[in-house]
Parts: sequence; structure tokens; C-alpha cells
Amino acid sequence: MLAYNLLHETYYNCSKAVLKQVRQKEQTQPIRTNEKTKFLTCKITNCNTNYFDLNIFAFDIVAISGIKGYLKTCEKVHLALNNLSIDDLCIVFNGHHEYFRGKIVSIIENKYDIICIDYGNILQNLTADQLYELPDVEVFHIAPLARRCQLYAVDDLNQSKAIEEIIKTIPSAEYVTISIENEDDKYLFVTLIRENNAIVNKKYRSDDKNIQDKNEV
Repeated sequence: MLAYNLLHETYYNCSKAVLKQVRQKEQTQPIRTNEKTKFLTCKITNCNTNYFDLNIFAFDIVAISGIKGYLKTCEKVHLALNNLSIDDLCIVFNGHHEYFRGKIVSIIENKYDIICIDYGNILQNLTADQLYELPDVEVFHIAPLARRCQLYAVDDLNQSKAIEEIIKTIPSAEYVTISIENEDDKYLFVTLIRENNAIVNKKYRSDDKNIQDKNEV
């Protein structure tokens, strides 16, 4: 028990330090869409039919480390079943020894769909014993870290094709690079570059009449 308490205290102190660093980084390094030449290293964390989620290392990796550390050791209390609502925040257990910050997106017959707000993926048909209260501590007050993206200058049809044909197939170990070209309240519109320097947008751009051989990507 003493070792557990020491470990918990260590993670808590690290989490406070992480939050301080994140706040400093947010103050000094905001994401600016007018920084056209700024390239950011990322890891894709989730794909949907018309968008994909990623973490930007320069902005997110320190916060993710702090959140993961605290989730491992914090005291966990199950949510009160009679008081659960759509959009409630929680800790979610995925059944494989991992905990995430989550938000309830669906409740059907005592089954819950939870979006992991730092990664973008949805865990479906969970039971109440996998959901816990999200403690009111500073490290959990950080905004969701999943960055929702679409390819810049690619129409809806080709957006879906690019995700299905290319982005979904990118190995989980591969780091990608993005340049943020624009944004709105839903998406970052990005140029996506793979480790082999292939630019995914070029093969699906709406104004590109000469689509290159997809085997290059």
C-alpha cells in the first residue's frame, strides 16, 4: 500500500507539472493556420468515413503522458447508473488493461458507446462496470486532445476514398507530417505527408485532373 501511495503521489505531482507545461506551450505555441510552412509530426489515432483524428506531438504528447499516468493510478469510483446522460465525461476501461478519458455518446438498454476524447475512437456496447467518475483534478481539465482533420482541397467523395484507400492502411507505428492550411469549428484542414514523403492530398485533390498512381502512397 505504501508503494502504491508513493506511486500515486509521483504521478499526481508529474501531472501537475505536465499541466503547467501544457499551459505554457498553449500560451507560446498556439496552432496558427497562417503558419503555412510549419510542419507538425503526428500520429493518426482514428479514422471515420469522412474525417480522421490525430495527435500532434508538439502540442499533445506531454499532456497525453500526464493523463495516461494519472489514469493508471487514480482511485476509481463507478458512475451512478441512475444519473448518466449523453455527453457526460468519464473514465472508460477498454477491457485490455487501459483507461481513457471518455464521453458518453449513446445509451441503449444499459449499453454505452463512449468516445475516447484524446484519440477519437468510439468503444461500443460497454457495460456500466467499465465506466468510472472522472476526478475533478487539473490534469483532466485539459481540452480533448484528438484533433479532427480532413484533407485540404479534397471534396467529400474523394475525402472518403482517401481515408478508405490510404489513411486507414497507414501502420500504427508510422509517423505522419501535416501542414495546417485552414480550420473551422469542426476540422483542421491539412496537407498529409507520409514517412516516404508522399503527399496524400495530391492523389485526391478536387482540382487535380491528373491523379497520380496510387501505388506511390
